[in-house]
Amino acid sequence: MNSIPEAAIALIKEFEGFRANAYPDPITHWQLPTIGYGTTIYPDGTHVKQNDTITEARACECLSDHVAKNCTTSLTKIPNWVKMNSNQQSALYSFAYNLGSGFIKVRISPLLPVFAIPQNGGMIQTGLRRSLANILIMG
Repeated sequence: MNSIPEAAIALIKEFEGFRANAYPDPITHWQLPTIGYGTTIYPDGTHVKQNDTITEARACECLSDHVAKNCTTSLTKIPNWVKMNSNQQSALYSFAYNLGSGFIKVRISPLLPVFAIPQNGGMIQTGLRRSLANILIMG
């Protein structure tokens, strides 16, 4: 089994930010209470509740568990996944964490040429970043 790059967890943490107290989801509000680094369901399957609190260590465990259970399998099916460097894989882990790993099935075909390009300086990372941004913007 592929291990999750440390850079992936760090990137997700950077974008999510840590909150020790449950907070309302920006879109669904208290219908989907969130805690830690974006956790909505604890590893044991219990849903986050409005007055929950969490330590940063526990939030890291929840984040790692979610990524391992919900992102890795789909991501490792991407063509040339094993040829990507840690930063490229980490960017996709971050997208999968935020959008759900289903974004791969729905939106992967426009990215296939980007994944097939041999690494050339920083060009593949720039192209991947632009392609993902375009897909997200254009939906």
